[in-house]
Amino acid sequence: MNVFFNIACFVIIAVWAVLVIYALCIVYQIRKQLFRKEKRGMLESGLEQRMKTEVEAKGGMFLKWTSPGFTGVPDRIALLPGGRILFVEVKRPGVTDGRTPRQKRVAFQLQELGFNVIRAASLEELRDAL
Repeated sequence: MNVFFNIACFVIIAVWAVLVIYALCIVYQIRKQLFRKEKRGMLESGLEQRMKTEVEAKGGMFLKWTSPGFTGVPDRIALLPGGRILFVEVKRPGVTDGRTPRQKRVAFQLQELGFNVIRAASLEELRDAL
C-alpha cells in the first residue's frame, strides 16, 4: 500500500507541475501579445531609419553622431546638398519633449553658432525643416 501511495503522490505532483508550466506558457503568450512593439508605437530606431531614407532621397546624408567626452549632442547630422547642415534630435512619437537639460543646452549652443537644430518626432517635422 505504501508503494501505491508513493506512486499516486508522484503522479499528482507531476500532473500539477505540467499544469503550472502550461499556465505559465499561456501567461507569457498573453503578455507578449499585449506588449508588442507595434502596439507601443514606433520606436526611435524605426523613425531614424525612415528619416535616413527621406534625407538620402533628397541627395543628402543622415549620419549618426556620437561625441565621446561631450554628452548631449543631437542624435543625427543631416548633410544636405548645397552645404546645408541640420542637427536632428530624434524622439519617439508621443513624447512631449523628451530632451534632457544637457541636450537642450547643447542644442542652444549649436543654434548660437548659427546651426539649424530640430527635435523631430515624426517625418513631417523633418520634412518641414528640410
